[in-house]
Amino acid sequence: MMERKIKVVSMLFIIVISTLSCNTYKTSTKPDNTVKSNPEPSQVETAYFKAQGMDSPWTLSIDTTTIVFEMRGQKMAFEHTEPVRAMDANVKMYNLTYKGSKVRITIIQKECTPKDSQTPLPYTVTVNMSNDKNVTDYNGCGQYITDYRLYDIWALQEINGKKVTAGNFAKEIPSLEINTTTNTFGGYAGCNNIGGKIFSERSLLRFTDMISTLMACPGTMEDEFVAALQKTTSYKLKDNSLFLMSDGKTVLKFKKVD
Repeated sequence: MMERKIKVVSMLFIIVISTLSCNTYKTSTKPDNTVKSNPEPSQVETAYFKAQGMDSPWTLSIDTTTIVFEMRGQKMAFEHTEPVRAMDANVKMYNLTYKGSKVRITIIQKECTPKDSQTPLPYTVTVNMSNDKNVTDYNGCGQYITDYRLYDIWALQEINGKKVTAGNFAKEIPSLEINTTTNTFGGYAGCNNIGGKIFSERSLLRFTDMISTLMACPGTMEDEFVAALQKTTSYKLKDNSLFLMSDGKTVLKFKKVD
């Protein structure tokens, strides 16, 4: 009788262990479909351009109100001004003054690798300081910081001023997911999945290096959507809506997905 009880208890123990193991396996293999639609607080950046020195340890930060150059604990703060733009190249110059010295910041779209780094940045930066006695150049590398407010999932509402419905596409209304920390985007064009990179300079925004799956989608607005996305050059954000623009005209309107 005692031996029979031991066998029953052993069988129950095995069943319990098997059940727990099975539940653990199911939990660990369940895919995580959660989409993070907002950046971490540490990723929120108010500056639209940042740079660092190559020949000496300095930093430059430009936002819509202030330009700050800092080196060895000394900080020079200037009221923001719009840059002078060259006509034949992506070159911008900020002409400033500080305690009797002239300060010229030149930003050139030319790849540059900071000292002690293996990651190149897309812009070469020179900070020139001159007064009656000295002229000094500080060389460095920088990048534009993509507007963190773009970091989200956006559902399409209009193409070239025309409201869209799911019936205009093979399956459902297109959407975009923009990641400003990696400067990439992904999404659904109404029939095919799409993805690529984004290029941003303040209000300038372009969708580049676009790739797509190759499903045939006759009789839909997918081609018109993709064409509008590819010719986007700027954007506006208002009331949880994203307006993608070309030549000052809205070509795509999206609504933020809650």
